[in-house]
Amino acid sequence: MTDPQAGVTPPQNPYAAAAPAGALQDNPYAATRPVRPPLTPRARTGAFIAGAVTMVMVSIGGTLIAVPLLLLVIGSIVAAVASSFGGELAGALESIERVAPVGLIIGVGIGVVLLGVVLVVAALFISRGILRARGLERAWPITWAGLGIAAVGGWIASGLLSIPVQLSGPILAGAGGRGSGEIEAVLGIISSLAGVAVTAVIGAVSWWWMAHVMRPAGPAPTGAAPAGEPTAPTAPGAPAA
Repeated sequence: MTDPQAGVTPPQNPYAAAAPAGALQDNPYAATRPVRPPLTPRARTGAFIAGAVTMVMVSIGGTLIAVPLLLLVIGSIVAAVASSFGGELAGALESIERVAPVGLIIGVGIGVVLLGVVLVVAALFISRGILRARGLERAWPITWAGLGIAAVGGWIASGLLSIPVQLSGPILAGAGGRGSGEIEAVLGIISSLAGVAVTAVIGAVSWWWMAHVMRPAGPAPTGAAPAGEPTAPTAPGAPAA
């Protein structure tokens, strides 16, 4: 029986000629994205330090900004009500103004607010400097993202932290009798120190998280063509990547 295909030259593969000599072949099973290595111990430590220091400074600066502004709003409301109704409240405000003039109070408030702004701005630049010194190139994105996450986490943590303080204060004050003022002062100091520690921890974790998310990519995996270089066309019928 004669083979009908005998003596017939098979057609040439047009895609084989299109690939230049030495070009990387398209491997559908090769990794298409470079693997990002973990942070180095030096970079990880820098993220922890930058987050802790920055968030403590930002929390102090934010308090210096918020408290005078809040007192200014409350004082304006009280002064408006006192001037409208008069009476003992107006007399008390006049006595306070003789001791501490309004201009002096406003000047001190503005100075405190400016000090808070300086602390916040300095904290951001300190974070950038620490991250850059520790080998993290995306210092500003890490700082801003970490600040946003830490601000939300700090707000939630401060609310949770205030619950045991509020519950234990009246109990200890009732049991302490005359020493209730000292007990409340001690609770206030403990609460402040705990708040600073929690703020530092939240900042350190937030900065480390963002540094981990934004860590640079490593070299291209073996078998994958470098970015920008063409690969050999896939022959018809071959599996696509």
